[in-house]
Amino acid sequence: MALTISRWFRSFKQVVAGEDANPLIEERDLPFWREQILKATLISGLVLSVLSYLPALRIAVREGIWSLALINSLAYIVLFLCLRYRRIKYEYRVLTVVTVAYLVGLLIILKVGIISGGPAWLFSAAVLAGLLLGLRAALITLAINAAAITTLGWLLAVGFFGSQNGVFNTLERGLAAGGSFVFLNIGVTLSVVVLVRGLENTTCEMQLASASLKRERAELVRAKVVLRKEVEERKGSEAALRESESRYKLLAENVTDVIWTVDVRLRFTYVSPSVEKLLGYAADAMLGQTVFSFLSPESQAQMLKKSAVLNAKLEKNGNRPFDLQNLEIRMVRKDGEQVWAEIQTSFFLTDQGTVDGIVGVARDITKRKEYEEALEESENKYRSILESIDECYYEVDLAGNLTFINRAGCDIFGYSKDELIGLNNREYTTEKTARNLYQAFHSVFLTGQPKRIMDYEIIKKDGESRILELSTALIQDDSGTPVGFRGIGRDITQRKQAQLEKQRLENQLLQAEKMKAIGTLAGGVAHDLNNILSGIVSYPELLLLDLAPDSPMVKPIKTIQESGTKAAAIVQDLLTLARRGVSVSEVVNLNDIVNEYLNSPEYRRLLHFHPLVATESRLESSLFNILGSPHHLSKTVMNLVSNAAEAMREGGTLVIETNNEYIDRPLHGYDKIEEGDYCVLTVADTGIGIAAEELEKIFEPFYTKKTMGRSGTGLGMAVVWGTVKDHNGYIGLDSVPGKGTVFKLYFPITRQARCSDGRLLSMDDYKGHGERVLVVDDVLEQREIATSMLTALGYQVACVSSGEKALQHLQSNRVDLIVLDMIMAPGMDGLETFRQINRLGRRQKAIITSGFSETQRVREAQRLGAGQYVKKPYSLETIGLAIRNELGRRQEAA
Repeated sequence: MALTISRWFRSFKQVVAGEDANPLIEERDLPFWREQILKATLISGLVLSVLSYLPALRIAVREGIWSLALINSLAYIVLFLCLRYRRIKYEYRVLTVVTVAYLVGLLIILKVGIISGGPAWLFSAAVLAGLLLGLRAALITLAINAAAITTLGWLLAVGFFGSQNGVFNTLERGLAAGGSFVFLNIGVTLSVVVLVRGLENTTCEMQLASASLKRERAELVRAKVVLRKEVEERKGSEAALRESESRYKLLAENVTDVIWTVDVRLRFTYVSPSVEKLLGYAADAMLGQTVFSFLSPESQAQMLKKSAVLNAKLEKNGNRPFDLQNLEIRMVRKDGEQVWAEIQTSFFLTDQGTVDGIVGVARDITKRKEYEEALEESENKYRSILESIDECYYEVDLAGNLTFINRAGCDIFGYSKDELIGLNNREYTTEKTARNLYQAFHSVFLTGQPKRIMDYEIIKKDGESRILELSTALIQDDSGTPVGFRGIGRDITQRKQAQLEKQRLENQLLQAEKMKAIGTLAGGVAHDLNNILSGIVSYPELLLLDLAPDSPMVKPIKTIQESGTKAAAIVQDLLTLARRGVSVSEVVNLNDIVNEYLNSPEYRRLLHFHPLVATESRLESSLFNILGSPHHLSKTVMNLVSNAAEAMREGGTLVIETNNEYIDRPLHGYDKIEEGDYCVLTVADTGIGIAAEELEKIFEPFYTKKTMGRSGTGLGMAVVWGTVKDHNGYIGLDSVPGKGTVFKLYFPITRQARCSDGRLLSMDDYKGHGERVLVVDDVLEQREIATSMLTALGYQVACVSSGEKALQHLQSNRVDLIVLDMIMAPGMDGLETFRQINRLGRRQKAIITSGFSETQRVREAQRLGAGQYVKKPYSLETIGLAIRNELGRRQEAA
């Protein structure tokens, strides 16, 4: 114990003397000294407390104050740990010491009494907090002490401490004693805090002053080094400058270009001797004179503007330099002749970095200017010619990028000149055409010989295709190296179209004349053949009536009858070719024609011979009617289906499809299909296809690839052609050998309706009774058609062009039914419009219309309450029946 106390005493002595500090640390700030104070406090407290700890422990044991003994022991241990483990954060150790002092003092007062060492412990706790932690901790501790003293006074007043504290037997004495303690505690504590803060400020000032002195000393050292280096560099620079000046003088006096300097007022301060060759003046004669004295009047005006701008910029920049532009000016020689000179200039500066004058080089460019003027005149003439011609003139680089094109070329391509320059040929033509063009240009590149390129197809900016006739030649530079191509392009689109149209018309005329000749022949013999066949077909039927069913003559007679029937069918085909006896006035629906054939014995017999063929029928439910002959249309369907099946001997898929189609502009295919509404019959197969050279022959009579007399007469496709023409229709044909063939027959629609029993429906069956109908469609023509039809049907019609306007109309008007277009743009479409109408709280009756097939959005509208879907174009029957059905359905539901 004595050894420990001795070691602590030596440590305390070192702390007080400052010997405990690290000798390598020159700066000792406030945190350092606070750490030393804490260490000294702990050491002194532990050493001195040994002298009081044993007597206090002895008293506590004797009087049975075990809690006091326990807290004293714990306090001693805690203080020892704070001293021993200095790695614990400083603030935690200080808080621990202050808390222990406070608790010990408070416990002593509670166990021994107010007249004890307890208040001294409280007093020292506040002082230590202020000394070691600063003002905030001191104020908190003082507040705790004040609260503790107040509480103890109250306890005294209520007799908590009994009669052992008679010295405070009155309230006045208690208040005086408590107040004195608090005020004294505050004064001492705050004095310590102020003293510590003053020491801290003084220490900071000393540290700042020390750091400033160090920086100044370092700067002086660096300045000395830099100064020595600059002196050495200056000596070297002066030597280099002398050498440079001698070289510059030698150069300036021997070059052909004129080197000169002027001051800020543009007066010559130096001119090299070569000026005499340029202007005819001696160099000395020009010194002191202004630049303007040697310029032409035009260049004088140019130089005055430049000088004004120069002076303004120098004034704005504080006489600091900036980049100067090169000039081309006319100068006047001594003999009065004018010469062109190119002037390159820059500032030369004073030692302070301000502008002291201008140094420049003048070069004679008279010959170059003459060449440029001649070239410009030639180019203007050349461009004027190119811009005035109607043909396209172009120039491209070796990669095919346009480098020049004239006005006519821009008109042909539909682009502006800025858009075309730099555009590659692949960007305005097809890939196939680009490959052909590359081959042609490559040939010109290899041979150097011009070449003509026929039928060069381009695609204009608006997507339209044009046909050009090109000529191209190689562009070479002065060394003969190819750098690009140039040529003329002529738009021959109309000529090509006229040639194609002429050829198409000639083919049609030839085909028509051929069919007319054959038809005339067929018509001439058909009557006689029918007379002959009447007996062959009719008499066997009469004979069979007189024969017993088991007669051996029945089978031969039936064979004769069937042969006569087949011959009659052939005669009918001949009559079709003759364009006789074909009535196209009956209202017919192609769906009925197709369904009747698919349920016929002929179709079942066809499937029997071709079991590997799978048939798909895709018939549009709302197909328009046509005016035609059911017999001939059925014959057409049979011939197309039969040919398709026989083209798939190894099996395949045969598709029969009907649909409504609106052609908004003529289509050029096998036939030229004019604009209009059509019912389209499509028969497609996946068979062997038709070779291109045979496409023009397949509709000729008696042309067939089948075995004559075994599977056909060669009249089938001719009958198809004749029937389509009799119905004012058109034929579309697309075939790929090895992949299959697609026939499309276009029949003009009729808006007449027919009853299911074949009679025309009366308009009364679907006529209105004055109901109010709102037509919502974004296309004006469709609104006008619907309005006219519904008005004719007896409805009161209003129309709007958008869903938004429909909502506005419905807010102030009631309608019985809405004819709502599904596809509208911009704005709400039909589905969104119907949703918004439902949100108005009305159970609005509506039918949906569209030019497209039925979609998910149509079905969603119907799920929300909309009625029947009607596909455009309208007919009186379809739209009339749809409205009547919807009005009737809602009435029944109500």
